[in-house]
Amino acid sequence: MNSKPKTTLITGGAASIFMVEYLKRVHNPLEEKIYLFAYEEVPSHLKPQYENMGIQIVNLNKSKSKFSKISKFFTMFKFALKHRKYNTIDYCEVHIPPHSVQAYILGFVLKILRAKNFLIFWGSDILKLDSKYDKRMEYLLKQSHAVSLPTDNMREAFCNHFGNRYDDIMYNCKLGSLGFDAITETLKTSSREDCKRQLGIDPSQTVIAVGYNGKRRHQHIKAIDALGKLSAEIKEKITVLIHVGNECEADYMDEIKSSLKANNLKSCIIARPLSLEEIAPMRIATDIFLHAQISDAFASSIRECIYAGGLLINPTWIKYYEYDKLGIKFIKYDSFDEIPGIVTKIFTEGIQIDLKKNSELIYQNFSWEFLKKNWMEMLNE
Repeated sequence: MNSKPKTTLITGGAASIFMVEYLKRVHNPLEEKIYLFAYEEVPSHLKPQYENMGIQIVNLNKSKSKFSKISKFFTMFKFALKHRKYNTIDYCEVHIPPHSVQAYILGFVLKILRAKNFLIFWGSDILKLDSKYDKRMEYLLKQSHAVSLPTDNMREAFCNHFGNRYDDIMYNCKLGSLGFDAITETLKTSSREDCKRQLGIDPSQTVIAVGYNGKRRHQHIKAIDALGKLSAEIKEKITVLIHVGNECEADYMDEIKSSLKANNLKSCIIARPLSLEEIAPMRIATDIFLHAQISDAFASSIRECIYAGGLLINPTWIKYYEYDKLGIKFIKYDSFDEIPGIVTKIFTEGIQIDLKKNSELIYQNFSWEFLKKNWMEMLNE
């Protein structure tokens, strides 16, 4: 007699393409029953993908009134009581654990369900955690069977808050890079120059991407101002690529455009979300990725640029211990003042890094094909 398929409740990340890919790669939705708590509106382009996988979305974003938080709590509470009655939830995965009062609410729901719980950090959820919220986060930790911290700097940040008392349940489960497959397919028919043309960029230009979304924490203005200090001769040879998706506030976009104009820099600005098929040529077109974010866990966007053959220029305040361990090479800078000299040297002396080897290493270690086994080890423990 066949055992009943497991039923899993997943919370957090419903509005992200990363969640869609995670479900496709790690779970088998057509053979499992999966409920997904959606705290925010699920984008229209993702809804059909969830529907095709049979994911049952529990919409917690129904109320737009001042009582929306109370409405979310009652929806979660009713769900928990219903499924506790029939003991139907086997596993709960908490992705991007909250550190607001919602942590207590979610923790209460988990207690009602009495399932096997997994706490899965994605990045800024632990890197930006203020110590005054430690008790809220620990309310969830104390109910967890396993905790995933996918990078060394995230584990370091976690231990700064909670010490080593959770070491026995720690796992290293990374989300795979979304664009690898699309990049591979695009490169079969298109060159880097072709991809630049698709973006409306002169193929002879060196494309320098700054940031990977429209949030101020990417410090676009400081990076652009640094590039503005390049010689007129070099500035003629570069185009600054900025992809802000739909996350950029109008006033910040105006600031970015003003800075580009004031620094006399040519640019290509993409201000809409892109499909994986559209992301691929953008990554391939990128010769240099200038990273300037305040903090970062392990951005898939950067991995994709490296896989597509781009050079990473990264600030020393963002630690990529894993890259160093694996021998993935990139240029480091301590302050924005160093950027003009670094870029100038690239133009006068060329790139002294084996970008092809970087590409091979990044795929071998960060593709879903490689990473899935870590997830299966944790979830099947």
